[in-house]
Amino acid sequence: MKNSLKSISLTLAAGLAGAACFTLANAQFTATLPSDTLFAIAASLALIGGAAADYSRRLEPLTPRRQLLRPALPTGTAASSANRLERLAA
Repeated sequence: MKNSLKSISLTLAAGLAGAACFTLANAQFTATLPSDTLFAIAASLALIGGAAADYSRRLEPLTPRRQLLRPALPTGTAASSANRLERLAA
């Protein structure tokens, strides 16, 4: 179900982008639009394309591939912890 929904949505997105490009290619329609509107349309299409590319990329695992080096915690002895408690009590 997820694969078919994904393929339908990608096909629909590609079709809509193609239809928008063919509509903008009409010289009469393009001549009536100001250049800032054309730039806004192109920027919006670029953002939608980037979002679709990011959504369709391969998922990467969240676990690291190799073991991370972590610093060792200091190990205390009973004598050093007793000495620490005496210093805190004073």
